[in-house]
Amino acid sequence: MQFIGNQLKNILEQQQREVDVYDSRSYARGSVKPATALRLLELRTYVGIGNAKRIRAIRPLDGSMTIGQLHQASHLTVRPRDERGSLFAPDWVVEHRK
Repeated sequence: MQFIGNQLKNILEQQQREVDVYDSRSYARGSVKPATALRLLELRTYVGIGNAKRIRAIRPLDGSMTIGQLHQASHLTVRPRDERGSLFAPDWVVEHRK
């Protein structure tokens, strides 16, 4: 699940384990203590990835996508096609878009 705002802050305040930090391109930048993660939240809007008891990772929410769009992203997946329009993804890649 993804958390943002006060809900994310509340989880981090109760958490003891370290949190992985990713940049906007989803590259891992290291792990920090929850107190440091809370300071990062003050500088920029972050999305927390985890559950209601523990946030595993945070990454910045850039201006190009809202939290609602992130939730719907997997529902808009289309299988990759070449320039002729032929599918080239393996069969296990599922297409969600009708």
